[in-house]
Parts: sequence; structure tokens; C-alpha cells
Amino acid sequence: AVPDELQRALGEHAGRITGLTELMAQPESAVWPALDVTPRLASRLGDLSRSIDGANAAPTAGQYRYFDHLQNEFIEVLTGVNRYLSEEAEKLNIIFKRHGIPAILLPGAIEINSRN
Repeated sequence: AVPDELQRALGEHAGRITGLTELMAQPESAVWPALDVTPRLASRLGDLSRSIDGANAAPTAGQYRYFDHLQNEFIEVLTGVNRYLSEEAEKLNIIFKRHGIPAILLPGAIEINSRN
């Protein structure tokens, strides 16, 4: 049987990881298009790319502003991923160690290059 502490910790971390990934992409289980579901970052970037690619002209000022908005959102999501990897995931390794489970090898922080 899985100890309660371990089961709770795994559930909590799975929820955090799911929350981070759902900020980036639509969950596969979601019905699309659903009126109550906001397109995720990946979908909105794809839509912007198609709208720029579909015109025989340079991107508009509005498209540049929208790209800047999406870029800022992307940086926020990566910052959340980095925070999870540097702070939260290590807490799970501590619980693993208490139960004799090998640690998860954690990658370094994702480098974020900002234009500013």
C-alpha cells in the first residue's frame, strides 16, 4: 500500500504540474471548441501566426502588441515552471527519501531571454 503522505504529495504535485501545462496548451481531454474554455497560449500563438502568414503584408501594430502580450504571458509561465522546479519539486524528493524512493533528477532552470 502507498503511504498516505506519499499519496497526498504525489496528488498535489500532479495537480501543480497539470496546472502549469494547461496554461500552455489545451488539455487533450477538453472538448474543443467549448464556450467556457479559453484558448491556451499555444493555440493563441498559432492563431496569431496564421493571421500574419495569411496576409500579404507586414504584421500590423496590433499584431505586434498582441505578440508582446503573448510573450509576456509565456515568460510568466516559464517563471512558474522554474519556481516549481527550484522550490516545489525538491520537497517531493524529501518525501521520496523518507520512504526509500529514489529522487527525481531535476533539470536546471529554463533560461528566459527577454527583449528588455
